[in-house]
Amino acid sequence: MKEFTLSADKIYTISKRAFFTLLPNCEASVVRDCSQWHFNLGSIAKDGEKKQRIEIIALIIVSSPEEQVKKVKEWLTNYFSLKMQKDLFDLEINDFSEIIPGRRLERAINRLNRKR
Repeated sequence: MKEFTLSADKIYTISKRAFFTLLPNCEASVVRDCSQWHFNLGSIAKDGEKKQRIEIIALIIVSSPEEQVKKVKEWLTNYFSLKMQKDLFDLEINDFSEIIPGRRLERAINRLNRKR
């Protein structure tokens, strides 16, 4: 049988449903004040609204340990092109593994930092 190799970006363009079926989960835990949340970022990317995805990523960036943020960055880098990162989460991860937030993500991060 012949095998096909397609980039994640091409699969996403052809069929978002197929892309999210193939996408592995990335779980993230956040502790803030006296609350704790566990997120499945694969499900959030697939089913969540953009505002919800941005708020959850902001919460992870601000309130998770660096190891957790690093895991999320690796997941985003491995499975999402820069365009997909921007479309889904309003951010880009550059070659130095730094998060470059878009305007909406930056506002969400600033709101969380003010509440601390």
